[in-house]
Amino acid sequence: MTSHVWLVLSWKDDRFSWSPTQHENISSVHFAPTKVWKPDIRSYNSILHEDYEDTDVVAYASGVCYWIPPVNFHTTCELDYTYWPWDEQNCNIILGSWTKSGTELDVILGNQLNSSKIDLENFAPGIWSVSSAVAKKTVQYYGDLSEPWPDVTAKFTLRRISFVDQKLAVLPIVVVAALTLALFWTFPMTRSRILLGGINLLILILILIYLRSRLPSAGGQLPLVVAFTGSLVVMVTVQLMLSLAYANVLVRSDSPPDVLLTPLEGICGKILCLSDIPLVGKIPASGGITIDMAALTIGNTESGTNTSLANNPNHSGWNTLAQALDRVLFILYLAIILIFMSAYFGGASS
Repeated sequence: MTSHVWLVLSWKDDRFSWSPTQHENISSVHFAPTKVWKPDIRSYNSILHEDYEDTDVVAYASGVCYWIPPVNFHTTCELDYTYWPWDEQNCNIILGSWTKSGTELDVILGNQLNSSKIDLENFAPGIWSVSSAVAKKTVQYYGDLSEPWPDVTAKFTLRRISFVDQKLAVLPIVVVAALTLALFWTFPMTRSRILLGGINLLILILILIYLRSRLPSAGGQLPLVVAFTGSLVVMVTVQLMLSLAYANVLVRSDSPPDVLLTPLEGICGKILCLSDIPLVGKIPASGGITIDMAALTIGNTESGTNTSLANNPNHSGWNTLAQALDRVLFILYLAIILIFMSAYFGGASS
């Protein structure tokens, strides 16, 4: 995390105390930062050396000195992209004396308490907004040293503000998931089924490329949106392979085993909506939106007989079996998608 802050440091030095009435009512004096003693406050978890700007130290007649240098802190954060782009990140800045223990220099908060809120009045939100900012004083003991080392830990909770990512990353995935489910309710031999499945697969691959360009490599957790997109790639691939298998099975001249068809004539068929229910019932084998059925014929050219697979009762049995498998996979895919949606959006909102 890179942060540009105003660090307010104050301490009391009796060598700078005086009576203003004896010095022309002068109540404060400015000193160059190199001319007076300053506490060696540094960031313990900094990955780069922080640059304190050369601002004056202001000494007041009471002996209290103020030094408010603008400074850049470069610290590490525990990154968690699980709910990206609705993620929150927790970042800390640990401040304390670099060379002096608590017996030489004590670090306290401005309100003289062990914790206080950080002033965010001048904070300008960009891609991040600050949900909470609290400073807490702690005391550490290092190694075999008996002296306490006090420090102040500034804890920031940052929430991402990225409406573009929320729309571009999530909305296409929801649309592809809906189209994938809808394809299970089309006739197994429909040309558009393979075409739409290929388009869905291409869109998912483009989404993965987009997510790779947007997400950094750091972070131990796999974002749920990436995990779900990868799962959809597998699901759409299985759906395409199943469609190609249907193209081979539905042209068979034999009938499927009775052990597979018998359960579909009873309660299982009703549960899978394989009866004559409008809109959601079984699609007849003679549907007019199928692959060119004129080429899918069986017959004896020598005898001049020709039988269309659309009117073949055996073909109707394979059609029923294929649609039953489609309905089972629809239920499975729907459960997977709903579980992801509830986990993803529920966790992001909380």
